[in-house]
Amino acid sequence: GKGVAAGLGALAIISPFSAVIALSGVIIAVLSKYVSLGSVIGTSLSLGALIVFSAFEVTIFGWDHDRWDLLFAIPVSILIIWSHQSNIGRLVKGDESKLENKPAPRRAQ
Repeated sequence: GKGVAAGLGALAIISPFSAVIALSGVIIAVLSKYVSLGSVIGTSLSLGALIVFSAFEVTIFGWDHDRWDLLFAIPVSILIIWSHQSNIGRLVKGDESKLENKPAPRRAQ
């Protein structure tokens, strides 16, 4: 809903390894039951990884990283985190809704 999937897809093109790091957000979302928390942390971790990879021009499995990658990644990450500011406020207050395991609806017989 807030550009996370699109951002992850674009990140996978720029830096597949950073995209894998972003998937840590899925683990956080599942464990905490807060999708927004997973989205913000996954975005932050992947941006941090990409900054390090780009600053040191790291090559991972033949995939080069340079500072130009950050021209896309920084603004997109800021937009994703900014779009979650209301969720962050609710997380701080303890009012954010959680993922729930709802039973499947029963079909009429």
